[in-house]
Parts: sequence; C-alpha cells; structure tokens
Amino acid sequence: MTEPQRQPPAPGSWCHIEIPAKDPAVLKKFYGDIFGCTFTDVPEMDYTLYHAGSNFGGGICKLPDGAQQGMINYIYVEDIPVTCEKIKAGGGDVVMPETPVGPVSWFAIVKDPSGNHFALWKSNPAAHGA
Repeated sequence: MTEPQRQPPAPGSWCHIEIPAKDPAVLKKFYGDIFGCTFTDVPEMDYTLYHAGSNFGGGICKLPDGAQQGMINYIYVEDIPVTCEKIKAGGGDVVMPETPVGPVSWFAIVKDPSGNHFALWKSNPAAHGA
C-alpha cells in the first residue's frame, strides 16, 4: 500500500479519520460529490484512502458484520506502546494493541475514561522515504 506523499503530522494532532460503511461506493460518491474528495483504492486491503484537499484525509472501509457504526479518529503519536501506557495510567484502556499496517505504519485502538474509542497512528519513516 502506498499513501500519498505528505508531511508527517505533529505528535498529538488528529491525522486520519476512518469511515466504515455498509456500501463504501455510496460514501465515495457522497464525499466526492459534496466535498470534492479524491480517492485511492487499496484493493489488497479492501480499503480506500480519501484526500480532502489538505494534508488531512482518511479511509473508507467496509463495516464488518456486527460492528457498531461510527467514525474512528486517529491521533498521530511518536511511540504507540508508551502512549498506550499513558492512556491506561490516565484512566483509559487499550482495546487493540499496536498493530502493523503492512510496512507503512502502525495503529492501536484505545478508549478514553468516558468510553470514547479513538486510534493512535505512527508512520514508518523508512516506508515514506524519510
């Protein structure tokens, strides 16, 4: 998978919004027509990256059977395991530990003390030519 070339976000900033859909093609048309988003399909992952005209974008994926509908917001961090420990110490929890996304990055799903789920993201600089 190759992401569009972009500057890495500052640690602690929102960097990716994932939108699950029962029919991803419907969302591609919706966000493309209304907001001018462009798309890059990643067939090997059954995933579509969207680009929103700035240095920010996200992905559209098929909503797994039985999964709860809802966007997942990603925060860029420099070290996922260290951040997960801070989240647990602060009253949050780790739902899914650090997981690779091919050779390009890693993510983890966590929740805050109120139960809101969000994700952590860390890019592999070597995979992006940095």
